[in-house]
Amino acid sequence: MAKEQLAAVIKPDETKSGPAPKELPPIDVARLVKIKDLDGSTKPWLAEDPISGAKYVVKSTSKGIAQKHLESEAITDSLYRAGGINVPLSGMPDSKHKRAQFLEGDTLAKWQQGKSAKEVNAMYREIQNGFVADALFANHDVAGAKFDNIFVTTEGIPVRIDNGGGLAL
Repeated sequence: MAKEQLAAVIKPDETKSGPAPKELPPIDVARLVKIKDLDGSTKPWLAEDPISGAKYVVKSTSKGIAQKHLESEAITDSLYRAGGINVPLSGMPDSKHKRAQFLEGDTLAKWQQGKSAKEVNAMYREIQNGFVADALFANHDVAGAKFDNIFVTTEGIPVRIDNGGGLAL
């Protein structure tokens, strides 16, 4: 992913070339080509748009996920983004799917393997900067059971993913 595209995740208001996109471009999910299944309780899969080449993480009600769960996740993502917290661009192109921008990197659990205590502590401090938002959105699953709901991009930026645990009061 180009650094300017990543800037849309990091600094939601602007990139070097001007305003960052506020949402994903409209797309018919049916045209996406499934690449592979991904790990996770919501049974996401990686898909590619054959026209643009863009990759997305897709979740669907057809996989047994409740529509309200997908809606809650999309709304929580939007709230995090509005608060300046790193999340991928995402949305619901229709009532049965949630689509999120695919980012290169790894889960926090995998990222921290082989890192020094100083590097890991610095990353934890960076993630803790979003604690107030996590509490406000009642995101009880922010880190995930296996530190798999925090994704660290190849540029070393922590991004909250799989935010369906938010707003579930």
